[in-house]
Amino acid sequence: MAVKFPTRRPETSEIAHPDDLNLNFKEFVDEINGNLDSDNLKDQDSSGIDKDCFSVGSFTECFQDGNDFLNFKCSHNTTGFLSTDDNGNSLPSIEFHAESDGWIIVDFSVSHQWRGNGFTSLDEAKKYMEVVFGHFQPFGISSKGDADIRGNPSHPPGGWLAVSGSNKHALDDDLFISDIFAKGTITARSGPRFTHRHFPQGRWIAKPIDRYAVQYKVEVNGNDIAETGWLFNGNKHQGTYLCGCIPVVAGKNRVVTSVRAVSHFELNASPRGIGHADDSGHKGEYVPRQTVVTMDGLSPLPIVRSVRGPFADVPSAGAAQRTTIDIGIECLVNSSNLVVQYRKA
Repeated sequence: MAVKFPTRRPETSEIAHPDDLNLNFKEFVDEINGNLDSDNLKDQDSSGIDKDCFSVGSFTECFQDGNDFLNFKCSHNTTGFLSTDDNGNSLPSIEFHAESDGWIIVDFSVSHQWRGNGFTSLDEAKKYMEVVFGHFQPFGISSKGDADIRGNPSHPPGGWLAVSGSNKHALDDDLFISDIFAKGTITARSGPRFTHRHFPQGRWIAKPIDRYAVQYKVEVNGNDIAETGWLFNGNKHQGTYLCGCIPVVAGKNRVVTSVRAVSHFELNASPRGIGHADDSGHKGEYVPRQTVVTMDGLSPLPIVRSVRGPFADVPSAGAAQRTTIDIGIECLVNSSNLVVQYRKA
């Protein structure tokens, strides 16, 4: 502030001590020595002080690092935070020399995408996406077998899984009429029939695979200043933004960004104590009931790989019969931008 008050106020007839005078002078010296601002100027228009009196960077410096085509691949081997992937791609970081004490304002924006369905085995893929065609007669019929994995195996399952039906209709007809499919072959029957496109069939996958999550954080000199929550794979493409402010000291300072992607499971707690037996054994004691523990169950992402299995999918014209399916999931950081504002004291 422009008004400063003495720390020690001597009284009449009191013996003066040099330290008292030094403390009073220190109030004014500290203000002049690097702490003058607009409050110290009574009339700024007539003082003759404007922006041309100061060199660029006298009060603030700005630093930036980023990449719009990063292609950073999150690890499948650890649940810890990383700043560099196995291919040598690095998230943005900034190192600068501070002339004096001050503080920094950090802004970090980043986007990522998920690739893969998240299945951990062929059995899990069948559990979610296998269709038994006998349940959808007469339109849900395959010429290659009685069951098959349907839907788009390149994305995590969830919601509507279509077996038959189409949005394609003849331009001059409300209903498209053609020959019906017979099991095993395509046989022309006497007279036209409605096709499967008029009778959409399928089932609803109530519990999607959205158990994978990514998390970002920003560190300044080893101290966390900003961190996201868990961003789950329910959003295939997603961006997020972090900001924070922290004091810094004169000398070298380093701002680092990092990311981790994990399999995120909720751990359900047992309502009974350790060692509990049956009702007659009375081993152990009951504990208060709870449904979810506070600790997250984290494990690395499942690696994307191909598995072979019997598939009954009818290929389109000229396409080869499907014999494998890719399982697993990966998270790619597409672009990122880090901006650091250094405000000098």
